[in-house]
Amino acid sequence: MKKYYSKISWVIFLPIYGLLVTLAVFLIIQKAWSAVLIIFIVLSFITLIIKSTHYTVDKNLLIIKSAFIINKKIDIQTITKVTPTYNPIASPALSIRRLEIHYGDHGFILISPVSKEEFLNELLKVNPRIQIAG
Repeated sequence: MKKYYSKISWVIFLPIYGLLVTLAVFLIIQKAWSAVLIIFIVLSFITLIIKSTHYTVDKNLLIIKSAFIINKKIDIQTITKVTPTYNPIASPALSIRRLEIHYGDHGFILISPVSKEEFLNELLKVNPRIQIAG
C-alpha cells in the first residue's frame, strides 16, 4: 500500500486564509463572537481538507480520500488513460496541475499527487495497459 498526498497550490489557499484571518481580526475588534466562531469553523474545515486529501494505491485499488466528503475506490484495472490537465472543476485535487484519470466506460476524476511520476509508475505496475498522455 502506497499513499500519495495531494500537491497544494498555495497561490489559491493563502489568499483565502489571509482574507478569513483578516476578517476574523476585524470581527474580534467588533466583538462579533458568533461570526468569529463561524470563520474559525470554516478555517478548520479548509485545513481538514488540505491535511486529509490523499490517494492510496492498495493492490488493485486506487483509493481517493478527502476528509469525510470523498471516499472513492477505483479498480486500477478499469483505468484506461491518465492525462495532465489544468481543468479547474471541483475535485479532490488541491493543485491547479492535475491528472485526469479515465476509468470504466465514461468515468473520470481529477487528482494532484505530489510525486506524479512515482504515482503513475505505481499505477502502471498494476495495469501496464494504462495510456499516459503528455
